[in-house]
Amino acid sequence: MRLGNYVEELDKYQVIQQIGEDAFFIKFLIETKPIISQEKQYFLAKNLKIPIIKKNEQAQFLNLMNFIIEEKHPSIIKLLGFNLFTVDGQPFPTSISEYYHSTLCGRLWEETNGKHHPLWTSTKKFICIFGIAMIIKCFHSKNIFLNGIDPANIYLDEHFYPKIDALNYSLHLPSNVLNNLDCEKEERNDFERNSSTDQGHNDISSFAFITYHILKKEDSNFIEEISINESINANGITNEYHLALLGKCVDTESTPIEKIEKIIGFLLEHKNDDLFFNDLNYAEINEYVMNILEFMNDKIDFYSPIALYYIAMSYLNGIGVPKDMGKFRKYRVSGNVMSLSIIKSFLISHFFLISISKYVVSIGINNFFQSILPFCKN
Repeated sequence: MRLGNYVEELDKYQVIQQIGEDAFFIKFLIETKPIISQEKQYFLAKNLKIPIIKKNEQAQFLNLMNFIIEEKHPSIIKLLGFNLFTVDGQPFPTSISEYYHSTLCGRLWEETNGKHHPLWTSTKKFICIFGIAMIIKCFHSKNIFLNGIDPANIYLDEHFYPKIDALNYSLHLPSNVLNNLDCEKEERNDFERNSSTDQGHNDISSFAFITYHILKKEDSNFIEEISINESINANGITNEYHLALLGKCVDTESTPIEKIEKIIGFLLEHKNDDLFFNDLNYAEINEYVMNILEFMNDKIDFYSPIALYYIAMSYLNGIGVPKDMGKFRKYRVSGNVMSLSIIKSFLISHFFLISISKYVVSIGINNFFQSILPFCKN
């Protein structure tokens, strides 16, 4: 990948309005100018509030851009390009990324105030919980700890699937690192070793609070409870599966990486369980899960032959997912191969036992043991 291919010419965009600001960025909604594109396209532009002037600072920023561009996780917002300056030439780097209107924070806040959206179904809630857990696993597997997940930085796409803004978390570094972007690698490693465990636990803690508010129907203190880092109060949740999931988040005997593995394992185990959520769309969940697992290089044979057959038929008939003959054949073949392997293994073992039994009867049990003794010696 050539990083130079992602340097954006900012004069092809026009600013519509400022839509937010946080500790690191001023955020703008922008669109392509009519001369550049006949159809309006909307993007998110973010101006870093820290000036980048020195060459070593620019090198650090370029390394950051390279990391985010190469991270093509389906649940991470795609970074389309960047520039080391603002539109008016000031030395505050600008990033251009996909734009999503809704945030998880906004969605849950509206649900708290009784504004229910018809697309915010049990299926979407499960997918959102699973997607956030897989995002955490993706970062933790690279020894990157986010020090807590902010629901305001989790966006929802047109399908209500979660998308995380990785750029925000990549800049959540301590002040000494931000003030000295050219600090030695050894210094950064010391910081990571001293704080990674606490940051990892903060990731799990924030995941638990977000999950709690997704599962809980009514809660007037949503924002306060997310921001304060206390133990989980599960008032309002009576479903034993929901309580079991939250319990895995506060397991004091596991590391953050072990916790997220247990959480994901629990979700996968109960992804088709009506007792976990009512009215789940089996095909849609499996479409999402398979997409994530394939990206993470997990094997398709995680599913049983019956499940693979069901997924194949869902693609054939368009049940919960668009019709797709290619995917129908893919999962049908996988299901058939697995089924044949199971049948073959059963038949081989079955006929082997019959053959051994006939052999023992024909020569006698004592002679049989005498015949296998040479194979048992070291």
